[in-house]
Amino acid sequence: MEKETSSKKSNKGFNFLLKWSVLFFVILVIVGLIYRSLYPVKLNLSQDEYIKQVFTIQKSDVYSEPSDTTAVVGEFETSEILFVIDEQDEKYLVRPLLTTYVDSVWIDQDHVFDYSPEHYRQWLYELDRRKYESQD
Repeated sequence: MEKETSSKKSNKGFNFLLKWSVLFFVILVIVGLIYRSLYPVKLNLSQDEYIKQVFTIQKSDVYSEPSDTTAVVGEFETSEILFVIDEQDEKYLVRPLLTTYVDSVWIDQDHVFDYSPEHYRQWLYELDRRKYESQD
């Protein structure tokens, strides 16, 4: 008789633990899906949706329109990879590789270099080398 009651208590505790574990798992999955929908990881563009890829060589202000009188809507940090989708008046209409709060913005052409993995890697190496040489 005692074995039956302890077995029932043990099963009851196991079922309780299992139910709460499943509940927390479902809650974490839902929170993860909501987080990823609010903050997507990458912007995926196919090869025919952009002209070329570039990266920023300095902190750069970005604008909502290509004119010089437009207010600044944001800033890209150094070494951000961007997709060029249009060119006009010494400015590029770009979309960032990583999704930010702005979708498509205009940036000065002289603030970016053409992107290739080798060129980008070499540029980062030179940037780090200059940074560490200046600290010595």
